Amino acid sequence: MALFEKVFEIFRTVSLKIGAENPNLYVISHPDGTLYQKKYSASDIGQATLGSKENGEYVVMPSQAALGPFLSDKTDIVAQVTTFRNNPHPTGEPLNGYIFSLVLNDGSSDNEIKVSNLKDRFEVGPKSTPDITQCLCDHLTLFGSSFFVMPNYVDLSRTAELFSTISQNFVVLALICTFYGCYFMTLLWACYADRKASSKRKITLLEGNHPGSQYNYLVCVHTGHRKNSGTTANVMAKLIGAEGESDTYNLTDPDKPVFERGSVDVFLLATPYPLGELKNLRLQHDNSGGGHLGT
Repeated sequence: MALFEKVFEIFRTVSLKIGAENPNLYVISHPDGTLYQKKYSASDIGQATLGSKENGEYVVMPSQAALGPFLSDKTDIVAQVTTFRNNPHPTGEPLNGYIFSLVLNDGSSDNEIKVSNLKDRFEVGPKSTPDITQCLCDHLTLFGSSFFVMPNYVDLSRTAELFSTISQNFVVLALICTFYGCYFMTLLWACYADRKASSKRKITLLEGNHPGSQYNYLVCVHTGHRKNSGTTANVMAKLIGAEGESDTYNLTDPDKPVFERGSVDVFLLATPYPLGELKNLRLQHDNSGGGHLGT
């Protein structure tokens, strides 16, 4: 038996002993739940309400006709309802609202009154709200509730039948077609943009490289995204290292435009001798571009 069940059993037993002598409503409140207990006569317990309607945690007893056979030899009945704000027996199922436990006792012993052979009915009542669930139950037990959105199953065998009602749902059909049209247009644009970007992602071998050069350097130029950031002017680059300087190379690519707005251009610059540790990179252009593209 878990620790929770042992502690709960102690509270329940003590409360039943007190309730046997106290006919009034007896309440024990705790941040995790509340215990309600009241003493009834065996002939008046049917349809009795125990708990707090104001807080939305109460139980309506089964009818007198249903309880009568089990209480025929009883005079007084102690009814006890315990509500739990958290599930005392955690499971994988989400529970919302309160968990209820209902116990009946005659007050003269520790044994609870067993009520059986009631109709096996357990359903959600009409007074249920998004915050509180009304449980209609014909047996005594520990019970709670959870909220589950039923999935909308698609029956492919009824496809033709559903399409025959298009005239009644043309707005929905038009909306779906619009969504699919926008999706395919976006897909085509994305494929075009991806191919265009792939054609620009390459390393350009500079024409000024000597075939016998053994020392290679990658020059990567990021062009900004601001308006008029690109240029069509001839851009030259020169590397300056601790052991020497390279020639001035024209950064151009015969297969694609370079230095466009937002582009990244990579050039392979080769020298016949090592430059040592690089100190500077000198970039310059000849203002040959037209209009704002000249700079």
